[in-house]
Amino acid sequence: MPHSPDSSTILRLNERRQMAVLAELANEHEHLPQALGGGVVAFMPGAHWLCGAIGCNLDSPLTPQGARYIADYVASRGGRPRIDLTDESGEAAYGAVAQAGLVLDHAERVLARDLSAPVEPPAITGLTIERLDPTNRADLRRHVEHTVGGFMPPGVQPTEGEIEAAARSQAHPRSRGFFAFIDDQLAGTCGMEIVELQPNADAPTVKVASLWGAVVGEPYRKQGIQRALIAHRLLEGQQAGCTIAVIECKPGIPTERNAGRLGFALAYTRLAFKAPQDPGEPENIV
Repeated sequence: MPHSPDSSTILRLNERRQMAVLAELANEHEHLPQALGGGVVAFMPGAHWLCGAIGCNLDSPLTPQGARYIADYVASRGGRPRIDLTDESGEAAYGAVAQAGLVLDHAERVLARDLSAPVEPPAITGLTIERLDPTNRADLRRHVEHTVGGFMPPGVQPTEGEIEAAARSQAHPRSRGFFAFIDDQLAGTCGMEIVELQPNADAPTVKVASLWGAVVGEPYRKQGIQRALIAHRLLEGQQAGCTIAVIECKPGIPTERNAGRLGFALAYTRLAFKAPQDPGEPENIV
């Protein structure tokens, strides 16, 4: 991969991006004081991925008091407490979340790619990719239902809270959504965000393309459509002046393999700590 920001810089850029996501999309949020560990804690009924905290331990150590405050904030509103840390957070932060009663639930890999490298989309017969107009409420609903439904466990229908959270994300001014059609039949959907951030207060801004929420319908899988959607968004990021692209995914899924074929490499790992509970929640889609 050509020269790009180091992994620690990508970590700080992307965790700050996710802090903004929580603050801007959830029904309520708080910026934690640095004395407790910083970051953002948020809550939105029915949208588990907007209930918890991220960015803690980024600029100051996460304390046991900070972790407990986050857990109480979410639990008191009826949610399942969650704190996201990273593989660079360190033992003190992991100990703080343990003292708050949270356990490691899952890991997410954050992959990055330098956008100065050329992008080569796969050639797929009959494929067209169209940009979503988020002001068209019918198209927005169609896009969001397809996307959210693709992240739900088999037989589970998304809640209105999950639909609303995804609609807010997809209609956000920094977001772009896309439909993939095969011979005019809906085959897939995806989204992305283009955002300019500072990794640190004294550092120059970096323009980042974050790719998320790709879902290919079952009849159209294993045809290269997901890879085509990744490539399409990389080209969008290049045209928008982004210098780095990121994708978040769980280990070993097709997204990771397809991203690797298009030049992505592991930048860091995010670790999700949650209050113990039976599995069955859908994946994070942003």
